Amino acid sequence: MKKQEFSNLHLLNENVSMTLIANTGVLVEYDGIKILVDGIHYDSEYHFSKVPKKILNDMMEGNGKFKNIDYIMFSHEHSDHFSPYYTMEYLKNNNVKCIFMPLEGSEKLANLQSYINNYSFSCRLLKLPVGESCCYQLRQDISVTIFNAVHMGKQYSFMDNYCFLLTLGEKNILFTADADYVDSYFKNPLTGKDIDVVFVNPLFFNNIAGRKVIENVIKPTMVGVYHIPFLQDDKLMFRKIVKRDMNKFKNDFYDVFALCDEGQTVII
Repeated sequence: MKKQEFSNLHLLNENVSMTLIANTGVLVEYDGIKILVDGIHYDSEYHFSKVPKKILNDMMEGNGKFKNIDYIMFSHEHSDHFSPYYTMEYLKNNNVKCIFMPLEGSEKLANLQSYINNYSFSCRLLKLPVGESCCYQLRQDISVTIFNAVHMGKQYSFMDNYCFLLTLGEKNILFTADADYVDSYFKNPLTGKDIDVVFVNPLFFNNIAGRKVIENVIKPTMVGVYHIPFLQDDKLMFRKIVKRDMNKFKNDFYDVFALCDEGQTVII
C-alpha cells in the first residue's frame, strides 16, 4: 500500500464521499449516484500526474466503483484534466446518464462529440459567457450549477474553464479546476449559495487575490487545495508549497485541507 502523506478526512458527518483520482480528478459519491469530475486522462505533459494505470484500466473495463459512472464532467480540454480518446473508450464499456464538456476544442474533442452524437449518449456541450451560469437538475436532491471562470494565466486566457457547483442534498461543493482568481467570475453564479467546500488549485490559494475571492465571494466553510502532483511526480515542489501555505495562511474564515494522494478520500 502506498504511503499517504495527507490523511483521509471525515469532516462534516454527512454522506458525500470524494476520492482523488489525479490532479483535479475527483470521484464524488452520494446516495448511490457517482459523479466524476476531470477524472479521465493519462498524460503528464503539464508536470502533474497521470491517472494511475490500474485505475485507468478499471475505468476502461468497467470494474468496481468506476463501472457505469452516472455523470461525467470536464472543466476544459487540457490533457492533465481530460482525454477525449480515453473518454470515448470509457463510453464503449459503460452506461453514463450524461456527460458535460466544453463545446470548443481540438479535433480529438470533435471526434468524441461525433461519437457521442452517433451513439445517442446524453451530452451537454458547454459554451457560456463569463459570469453567466446554467443549472441542471440531475435528481430531485441533486443539481449542478455550471459557470465559466476563464483559465488562469495569460497564455491560457482564451480558454474557457468551467466550474461545477454540485448540490447534493444539503451540501454545496464547488470544483474550480484552473479558474482565474477574478471576483466577477464568481459573484453572480454564487449569489445566495452557501458553499460547504471549494476546491482550488495551489496557485489560486497562494495568490492574495485568490484568497480574497475565497474569503469575500465564495465564503466556504472549508477549502480543499487540489491539482497537486503525486509524490513521485512532484518535480516543481508543489506539495512543499501547499504545506507551507496551509500553515502560513491559516485564518478564522475557513478550514483548509489538501487533496493530493492517490485514493485519498474526504467525506462530508
